[in-house]
Amino acid sequence: MERPPARPSQRRLMEAIHEKVRACELCMLCETRTNAVPGEGSLDPEVMVIGEAPGAEEDLQGRPFVGRSGKLLRQKLTEVFGEEPSWFYITNVIKCRPPDNRDPQEDEVIACRPYLMAQIAALNPKVIICVGRHASTQILGKPPNTPMRELRGKIVKLADKLVVCTYHPSYLLRNPRATPDFISDLGIARRALRDYDKIMGKAGG
Repeated sequence: MERPPARPSQRRLMEAIHEKVRACELCMLCETRTNAVPGEGSLDPEVMVIGEAPGAEEDLQGRPFVGRSGKLLRQKLTEVFGEEPSWFYITNVIKCRPPDNRDPQEDEVIACRPYLMAQIAALNPKVIICVGRHASTQILGKPPNTPMRELRGKIVKLADKLVVCTYHPSYLLRNPRATPDFISDLGIARRALRDYDKIMGKAGG
């Protein structure tokens, strides 16, 4: 089953955002990157996945989540949702790789935030899956040191979006025991998508 193609105006808008990201020089990361990584996937997605920042393989290819942790993420999305990862849109809070994969700095997050907000507005997904603490706190507006145990495992209504937070797949590579919780969170996101109208109806009434 194929997704319907994106509207021409939506496709042009996303192409423009991608081009701005690739040419961006708003922070110092432009000096150390190989490629900026705008994002990829369906341009008419019901689910948007947001991570922290590109890693080494993503920097080389200019694509999000293509390294070891990315392959794990894509595998689990397919297993839980029963859909190809290309049916989602996948991106990061930060569009360029921080040196040595360090945490994003505040000025880098501020510089990239308009791109992320523009992507969310243009794609208008029903469900946003945040993987990792940085993406979760950015989207939910929480303090950056908020622990993942306070963020994951639930559905959060944010305007007309349903947000589900979970561990970053790189964390699972270091801590395989967290994998069942990760899969459980993806299951919560799937239920959020399935019950989107019901949840929004309850919230509004």
